Amino acid sequence: MRGKQGKQQQKPEKSHYYSEYGRMTVEEDEERLQQRAARFGSGLKSQAVASPSSPTPPNKRRRNGPLSLVLPPLPCSGNSSGPGFIEDTAGDMDWSDLHVVGTCRDIEKPYLRLTSAPDASTVRPVEVLRISLQKVKEQWMKSQDYRYACDQLKSIRQDLTVQGIRDSFTMSVYETHARIALEKEDHEEFNQCQTQLKMLYSELPPTQRHVGGSMEFTAYRILYYIFTKNTLDLTTTLASLSESDKKHECVAHALALRSAWSLGNYHRFFILYQLAPRMGGYLIDWFANRERKAALKVMIKA
Repeated sequence: MRGKQGKQQQKPEKSHYYSEYGRMTVEEDEERLQQRAARFGSGLKSQAVASPSSPTPPNKRRRNGPLSLVLPPLPCSGNSSGPGFIEDTAGDMDWSDLHVVGTCRDIEKPYLRLTSAPDASTVRPVEVLRISLQKVKEQWMKSQDYRYACDQLKSIRQDLTVQGIRDSFTMSVYETHARIALEKEDHEEFNQCQTQLKMLYSELPPTQRHVGGSMEFTAYRILYYIFTKNTLDLTTTLASLSESDKKHECVAHALALRSAWSLGNYHRFFILYQLAPRMGGYLIDWFANRERKAALKVMIKA
């Protein structure tokens, strides 16, 4: 028994998960504390040196997030309104300061996300983009291939952006993409297009806008805010409408639908749903079932 107890006493205790750094014997306590103090002391000294008044050398700089590619300004061919491009916090490039003049003659070109300065030989000028847009429309009428149409339209939009072109043709591209996205219930692409259209309508003079296009998409924006239940932007949009704007066919319908929706007048709501002008019915489709369920709940409760 004594021999067995002696062996048990000699047998070391099973170490804990954090025993190497968290549990120390009395003899090791002081020595390890001194080592840790020296290790962390050097770290504190290095942090003290890296103060705002004395910037840290580039090779010692630490990144708190994922590595981001920061490229220096590159020269570009053609007329440029800025020295280069910058990168935003989301990782996508901001091409607002870099404008090139495209020389590519390809009618069709796949959309690829830019990770460097665009090459003029891969960018199509406006005269080629007009032909490309017409071909996308024709293909859409024939095959209804949304993947192809969306890819080509995003490529056209990209070529317009890197060339800094914001005119009536740019408006046509975004309106076409928004209408196609409506048909295929692509909420994200439609929202991107209607956001750009809102800025284009405010930037361009009335002579460059399409007749009724601004009011048509204002009505779609009201319906989209009903879909997302964004009452703040909805109120802002309604406040910005003039008396003449409210008389437009699409806007008048959207305002009537908004009134029926806010009052819970489901009978009136679904009558207006059937009478939606142009492509307003596609947008109402996105939230019609939601309102139908709400109407059934009200009837059951009654």
